[in-house]
Amino acid sequence: MGDKLRKVNLLVDLTKVLLTIFISLVCVTLLILLVSKDPMKAISAFYLGPFTTLRRFSQIFQLATPIMFTGLAVTIMLKAGLFNMGSEGAFFFGGIGATCIAVNMSMAPGIHTIAALLAAAVFGGLVGIIPAFLRAKYDINELVVSIMMNYVMISISMFILNYYLRDMSVSARISKPFPESAVIPRIFGTAHFGFVIAVVVAIFVYVFLYRSKLGYEIRISGSNGLFASYSGIKTLKVIVLSQVIGCAIAGLGGGVEVLGSYKAFSWEGATGYGFDGMVVAIIARQNPLFAILAALFMGYLRAGADIMNRTSDVALEVISVVQAIMIVLVAAEAFLSKWRHKLTVKKAGITKEASAS
Repeated sequence: MGDKLRKVNLLVDLTKVLLTIFISLVCVTLLILLVSKDPMKAISAFYLGPFTTLRRFSQIFQLATPIMFTGLAVTIMLKAGLFNMGSEGAFFFGGIGATCIAVNMSMAPGIHTIAALLAAAVFGGLVGIIPAFLRAKYDINELVVSIMMNYVMISISMFILNYYLRDMSVSARISKPFPESAVIPRIFGTAHFGFVIAVVVAIFVYVFLYRSKLGYEIRISGSNGLFASYSGIKTLKVIVLSQVIGCAIAGLGGGVEVLGSYKAFSWEGATGYGFDGMVVAIIARQNPLFAILAALFMGYLRAGADIMNRTSDVALEVISVVQAIMIVLVAAEAFLSKWRHKLTVKKAGITKEASAS
């Protein structure tokens, strides 16, 4: 019975996501037709632009990589019933952690990269400790704390960059250049091996959530915290670990991004990847494997919007319209709810009379 219901929910969720994407793209197409003087050129650039050259195609994977990490981070925390927005600060601080190892230590190629990425995960995990502790100990809302923590961690990162990592030979506020031994190699075009790491992490998160004891405890605590407590699950432990693990994944994403896409650390403010991760998690319906597809789709939209912005009269902000429509439709519980109920009743073998009563 449980397997049947899971299959029903999977089918409905997948259909909901696909319909959401279709409706969003239709709305954006209509918007382009209304605002553009040459709509066909803009539409062609938006939909076909990412496939016109190998470099443009590689941008899809490059743009999908960071938001896949933050999407997975948010997924773990949402599964625990926590609305933590700390993935933005964890992502940024993770980038600083990777930079500390990359520019200050000398190691063999490969080992140097792994050490830097481990440091990124540790730095990111540290960001999750404070909101997790305050929620577990004093029941302080993790959303408020995590949002404030983002600004704190970015400020601390800027302090570390200015006084310990900065390249004093240039006027710009950037770190010393990354040595080749620490850089993540490219696959093709601008796409780097970090995308493969992100896919491996997505598979790990799926196995962790659905095949491990702690993952089971996280899902139960998120769906019904009171039931979890009465079942003997240590909900305080779940609250802390889910946020620390989620922020560690976001921090790892920050390390992957700086070592794969940049020659030196040059961020000066919020990247926005943490908030984009929330969009990915919502579109993916908190399914780690769907997060891969959601991130790729977002990468495709961003690549297309960038090309359209450069080659037509439609602004890049059109991507915000797509995101807003998708979030509204995916979050709308009434959307396809009757079909979900009908399939559930059919799979359960309940008669219409019993269902109506």
